[in-house]
Amino acid sequence: MKQILAILGDGPADPVLAAAWLVAKRFGGQITGLLGTGAEYAAAPAWQGGLSIYAALDPVVAGEREAQQAKAAAAFHRFLQALDVQFGAVPRRHKGVTAFWCGDNSRAPPAISTRSRLFDLIVMARPDRPTSSLAGITLEDTLFSSGRPVLVCPKRAPAQLGDSIVIAWNGSTESAQTVALAMPLLKRARRVIVIATGRSDMPEPGPSGTELGAALARHGINVHLRAAVGRQKRQGESFLREAQDADADLLLKGAYARSRLRQLVFGGATRQILLASPIPVLIAR
Repeated sequence: MKQILAILGDGPADPVLAAAWLVAKRFGGQITGLLGTGAEYAAAPAWQGGLSIYAALDPVVAGEREAQQAKAAAAFHRFLQALDVQFGAVPRRHKGVTAFWCGDNSRAPPAISTRSRLFDLIVMARPDRPTSSLAGITLEDTLFSSGRPVLVCPKRAPAQLGDSIVIAWNGSTESAQTVALAMPLLKRARRVIVIATGRSDMPEPGPSGTELGAALARHGINVHLRAAVGRQKRQGESFLREAQDADADLLLKGAYARSRLRQLVFGGATRQILLASPIPVLIAR
């Protein structure tokens, strides 16, 4: 994971930048900083009965955008410079973490998700309301449109990441995609814990946790198995409880919806985990 995109918003930047740096340090990668959706989306999205207002049509909103851009850029440079991260052009043989701030003002969700396709990992803060906030809209659009894994960070900055990884496994296509995209992290982890639902609780027919564990072990990964119980919210609570008991520092979860309507993607266990997880969650679909 050499190319990492850190999307900053209105909340604290440190948790996002700490997670991005921990991943970049493992791979000698570059962190690109970008300001997420801000003032240009001044109302609720259309599917919630609202109307979006683009900043270019309002000089007041445009001024707010510039102020947000400056604040986010300052936080980006302050945090990473304190860790001796190299900015700008560096020799090709440089093995440490490098960083670059992207001052592009095209911060509407479609522009962000399009740019995100160039990166190995996208790091964002956890939205307070995954389906009804500006941060939630950006997360949803990035998840659906980028084709890349998204690392969602809680409000507390992680001290370590990727040493002990939990996979919330329900046999779905989305869970399989998440595991595949996270393989660079899984191969470098000290241990990986597969927390699997029973076949009767799977959203669709799929491989068991035991079968996933055997597949991962063939890659030389140190795998342990645990069981989750229940469906929907209870299943999410079970995943979180088992992850806490395992002292994990990263949780992998496939995002899915029984209905393919975009606004329903964060239902059930996915929503429960995103709202309550004390550790970063890597999601994909």
